[in-house]
Amino acid sequence: MRAQPRISAVIATLNEGPRLESTVEGLRSTLPPGSDIVVVDDGSADNSLAFLDRSPQGVKRISLEHAGAPRARNAGAAHAAGDILVFSDAHMSFPRGWWEPLVEALENGSVAAAAPAVADIDDSSCIGYGMSLPAPDLTANWLLRAASRPYSVPILPGACWAMRREVFQRTGGFDEGILRWGSEDVEFSIRLWLLGYELRIVPEVAVGHWFRESGEDRPYPVEWSWVQHNKLRVAFVHFSQARRWMVARALKKEEGFSAGFQLALNDSLVARRQQLGRLRAHDDDWFFQKFAIHWEQETNLDK
Repeated sequence: MRAQPRISAVIATLNEGPRLESTVEGLRSTLPPGSDIVVVDDGSADNSLAFLDRSPQGVKRISLEHAGAPRARNAGAAHAAGDILVFSDAHMSFPRGWWEPLVEALENGSVAAAAPAVADIDDSSCIGYGMSLPAPDLTANWLLRAASRPYSVPILPGACWAMRREVFQRTGGFDEGILRWGSEDVEFSIRLWLLGYELRIVPEVAVGHWFRESGEDRPYPVEWSWVQHNKLRVAFVHFSQARRWMVARALKKEEGFSAGFQLALNDSLVARRQQLGRLRAHDDDWFFQKFAIHWEQETNLDK
């Protein structure tokens, strides 16, 4: 008989309102006995964590101050007790038994992380099955269902995914060079693939995610320079020179590009690239070929 796993769910949150309590209660009611939940508050000012004053069993609280999603998730993982780590957004819903096929997928030693399908809480017919990068602006697009059993996808959605703790630790966790918000799931997914691991979507289970109608609905500020910096960091750390400049050309027309480019130039990108390059099992050509991702090459550098 398979041993029951010890699961830790890590939720990074900032001003999520009543959806945070709903997410925590959804996890508490569906995770197996012995699981724990770590809520990492990144400076909330909306009283959304007041319910934790009742000290719900199995829930820990950590407080940071605008550290950003990667650092918050890493801090939560450091305080988690489980052998399986689940990283969840703070506005989710979970059906019973959702975690079981994810844990089963992770029993394959080559699989670093697994994720469920993600459905819109307000429209359950709208479901994404992992993500891809169809264009050099590095905007991740949702994929349609491709099979009935777990299968490989290029990018796992950061809304909900599971990892074995030992793989998380061995691969360095979320990249803390990613600023505040945006691309942390893209960066980690690409890094795991290039290090020789697999990522799988588990299509037979779907969790619910609340999708904000627009960026103005975010309960926290997002600087576009952070967004551009993060995409450039992904490209300059993981991609060949040709692809790096395709990304830069695609982003140069977008808001915050100049400031983001300057932030990226100030990063230790060369050292990071060299460090990961020594550990790689594959290069980015392999990744793009594996998933049949084809970007059109612009010949006019001024476009």
